[in-house]
Amino acid sequence: MESEPNTNTGDRLIIVSNREPCIHEKKKKEVYSIPTGGLVSALTPVVSSCHGIWVAWGSGRRDFDVVDEKNRIEIPPDNPRYTLKRVHLSKDEIEGFYQGFSNSIMWPICHSFIGKVEFTPDYWNHYRKANHKFSQAVLSEMREDEGDYIWIHDYHLSLVAEDIRKERSDARIALFWHVPWPPWEMFGRLPWRKPIIDSLLNCDLIGFQTESHLRNFLDSVRRGTKAYVDEKNRFIRTEDREIHVNEFPIGIDYERFNSFHRNKDKINASDDLMDEFDGLKIILGVDRLDYTKGILHRLEAFQRFLEKYPQYHGRVVFLQIMNPSRWKVKEYRKMKRSVEEAVGRINGKFSKVNWTPVKYFYRKFTQEQLMYYYHISDVALITPLIDGMNLIAKEFLATNRNRGMLVLSEFAGAARQLNKALLVNPYDREDTADAIKKALQMPEEERENRCAQMRGIIEGEDITWWLKSFFDSWAQAYGQDSLDFR
Repeated sequence: MESEPNTNTGDRLIIVSNREPCIHEKKKKEVYSIPTGGLVSALTPVVSSCHGIWVAWGSGRRDFDVVDEKNRIEIPPDNPRYTLKRVHLSKDEIEGFYQGFSNSIMWPICHSFIGKVEFTPDYWNHYRKANHKFSQAVLSEMREDEGDYIWIHDYHLSLVAEDIRKERSDARIALFWHVPWPPWEMFGRLPWRKPIIDSLLNCDLIGFQTESHLRNFLDSVRRGTKAYVDEKNRFIRTEDREIHVNEFPIGIDYERFNSFHRNKDKINASDDLMDEFDGLKIILGVDRLDYTKGILHRLEAFQRFLEKYPQYHGRVVFLQIMNPSRWKVKEYRKMKRSVEEAVGRINGKFSKVNWTPVKYFYRKFTQEQLMYYYHISDVALITPLIDGMNLIAKEFLATNRNRGMLVLSEFAGAARQLNKALLVNPYDREDTADAIKKALQMPEEERENRCAQMRGIIEGEDITWWLKSFFDSWAQAYGQDSLDFR
């Protein structure tokens, strides 16, 4: 049955992302799963409030068994609030666009891992075609002469803006770039750098996680195009338009994580979990499997900690939670083996009859499950080699029971906001090993003061603040005070 037409006549939001907010693995509309993550939970209320549209790749096994002839389905099916329009990708397109150009070219380039880039021209062809599919899906849903605002997300869809602008010169388009924008010396190596930048300059607003990512982008525009760049006032001018740019560090739903402390059942359950560790100091690492996360470097640093400070043998345990990711990619399977070998090497060298220094979990943990570990941990060891933001660090601070300290990579986007953490160079295992010791020995008053300051920032710059900041800047691009998606 075809979805009901949208009757909203005010401002309407059209979100465009690679990842979909609702996945069907069975042939029943009412049976679906919602991916965990801050973005889906943050954007769903906004797109629902204006009965908007979410355009995304239909990646579920039964996604296209439950849509209408225009690949749409009302979400949630029993009480429709917004329309999900799914984009169908063939097996070749998935391999070329997603696993190929997005994950084997754009991902390593953006994270400055040039040695892992596969410069395969055919990937670019699939990327262009897939982006065109997304843009056509958006254009098919846009209304004539009414308030549609198109919000594109991330590096998978860098060509969508230009396609839309060619068909609708009056389109109101913004993009948020979630991952780092690398220095020109890295991004400039892309054979396809010009069409990517040219397409992005069809947006009215482009947002980045940090000031350094923003400055890298402006430098790329300055060196890769003839556009005028005003770094001080944060705008770019081309022959026919002005593009606003700014930093918008993404936040978390602070209240959701912090409310853990007020739930007696959860507190009791976390106390039971803590009892399983029999008084050991708990050091926690949480990541998805990826070479940018620095998991091997972290394990080496923990090994060095045990070598330098034998007084902690039998007194600490390192919990490394690793969520499976991109397991079909050979590089990631190889990395998983390396991590497991490192865990085995450390445990083999230091274990005692009644003590194993590293406990390693390779399986999916929900945010709800992770909260229990956040709550009981004495140290969060969050040491990516590079990261656009890293929300794990913020989630830990919001949930922890006020006894844990954060050790954070200085190359995480979150380091600028969370500068009261113990910031480390993740490539320096001596520095990181010493930071672990300092975190464990930090006086209670100092730890509480540092964490209180960081929690204040996380609470004040939460996901609601992020949305408002972005929407207000988007409105100002058109000389408006605000956007009203109601």
